[in-house]
Amino acid sequence: MRIGLRKPALAQADLTSLPPEVKHWTNYIEIALDYNNLTSLPSEVKHWTKLDYINLESNQLTSLPPEVKSWTKLTGIDLFNNLLTSLPSEVKHWTKLTRITLSFNRLTSLPPEVKHWTNLTEIWLSHNQLTSLPPEVGSWTNLTYIHLDRNQLTSLPPEVGSWTNLTYIDLSHNQLTSLPLSIIRLRLTKLSILTYFTWGYNSINMIKFMSHYYLRRLKYLINHYSSTKKSKNLQKALGFDRLICDLIVLYL
Repeated sequence: MRIGLRKPALAQADLTSLPPEVKHWTNYIEIALDYNNLTSLPSEVKHWTKLDYINLESNQLTSLPPEVKSWTKLTGIDLFNNLLTSLPSEVKHWTKLTRITLSFNRLTSLPPEVKHWTNLTEIWLSHNQLTSLPPEVGSWTNLTYIHLDRNQLTSLPPEVGSWTNLTYIDLSHNQLTSLPLSIIRLRLTKLSILTYFTWGYNSINMIKFMSHYYLRRLKYLINHYSSTKKSKNLQKALGFDRLICDLIVLYL
């Protein structure tokens, strides 16, 4: 049970800055500062050590101060519609984070420290300027929902294959020319829970890409199951691979 004060009434208050007195908000577990005109946060936010959730949506924040490292109990944060170009390395202290919205900012990359977000389940990153994701996102093994649409992604790291709990991913409107096989396998497995997987408005030639994968897989299977005694295993393996063709038909 979360014990503490909730939501000071400062949303839509036309604030351009926060007064030093916010250092006394030591017992707040939820703070709503959305729809203001804040351009920065003061160092006094280091005193918000009980903070569980904060809404900073629709401000004009260009950065987050290093003092956010004291938000070690944070599980949710809304930063939607700001002017952020990067995240500070101190976000590594947000080890309990489960949900974060960063859509409609100006992010060009994510820091490697996001590897500490091991409890993350939902993240919104659409409408930014991301060109790649760091391999450290492989630590997001609890991730179920991610928006990456409308960025400038040219590739994805193979580590995204560790998102085995994923149910929703939007990769549309990027500059992708291919997808890592690791994420394709997430969609192919018989136990897949990935129900929404879209990559429209990229430059991916799925027939060429999947055919290339299929030929590589077929060559491996033929070499691996060369013995006639293993013909049933080969047939079973090829039967699984036919799902790849089904995937091509499904998403063309």
